[in-house]
Amino acid sequence: MSARPVHLHRRSSSKWVPPAAPIHNPISIFRGRNYREHGSRVIRPNHLFESPRYELNNYRDFTDNHISTTKYSLWNFVPLNIWHQISTKYANIYFIFIAVLNWVPFFDAYTRYVGLIPITFVLGTTLIKDGVEDYRRWKFDNKINKKTCHVWDRDRCAFRKTEWRYILVGDFVHISNDQDVPADIIFIRSSNESGTCYVETSNLDGETSLKQRIVPPKVLEYSTKESIFKPSDFTGIVTCEKPDKSIYTIRAKIEYEPGKSDIIIKENMLLRGSRIKNTTFVEGIVVYAGHDTKVMLNNGRAPHKTSSIEKMTNKFIIFCLLMLLFMVLYGAIASAIWTRNHPANQGVSFLLSGSNFIF
Repeated sequence: MSARPVHLHRRSSSKWVPPAAPIHNPISIFRGRNYREHGSRVIRPNHLFESPRYELNNYRDFTDNHISTTKYSLWNFVPLNIWHQISTKYANIYFIFIAVLNWVPFFDAYTRYVGLIPITFVLGTTLIKDGVEDYRRWKFDNKINKKTCHVWDRDRCAFRKTEWRYILVGDFVHISNDQDVPADIIFIRSSNESGTCYVETSNLDGETSLKQRIVPPKVLEYSTKESIFKPSDFTGIVTCEKPDKSIYTIRAKIEYEPGKSDIIIKENMLLRGSRIKNTTFVEGIVVYAGHDTKVMLNNGRAPHKTSSIEKMTNKFIIFCLLMLLFMVLYGAIASAIWTRNHPANQGVSFLLSGSNFIF
């Protein structure tokens, strides 16, 4: 008996950059896109529509596959970093206050610009350090965003190589053996007749053993039938819950036609961060992309952290400031009482009578 031929589809080796949405408002470049997700998701495959990708509901309603783990952008780096330094380190507030106070002629204790040197050095050094760290994050993000996989292009009737960042919810993607899964995908088709594949999930749960994934029962025919399958044959509508962090649960279903549907379980999912193993190829439809994927919800952007030493230092600074305030108020009140009880024309008890020097 001859082996069943495996239909791999025609795939383009040159990179495909989908057309970007026209910019009607230049300010929108800085604000980013606003997504309109409410409640559960209803996802229709993108290849069912003839409109440009940037006019698809899946483009407007859901985040794309671009990720960013940086703390700052090019536009807000300097002000936001300085704000973080001031709001989390009370010593900086104190020295800024002293530097500003030194510019008031009545309170100046030394040259105005000399008072700015210490705090400027501290803020500037930390600014450079944080900038270098954030640049490294940006380089890593850029490397991930520029990875490639194959996405079905309705116009060409072929899978086209495109960068991960251009993938949208509703795209039908083709992933080869030993490639990383670019987004959270419902497994629709496999090179194995049994409709199975194997994935390595060490990046998700730390387990190195391979796990088996299976296609939903009613699309098993896509892996076993002799005729050539085209993604345009898949017309199912996916309904799923809003993104959550749990990598072990999924609540979704695919409705192919009235009365014909599949309940999706975790074994039907290929999660971003896993890697295809021992399988020539797999294909599926994207349901969560970018920061909505489970791995990104568990990792995401690096929060601005305050160390325990900084927290303790802040407490000591507050204590010292309160002590200083108490000493200033005590000295001012004592001085007022002394001045009231010892007029200027009255002799001072610690001066010798008839002398003009302090004993």
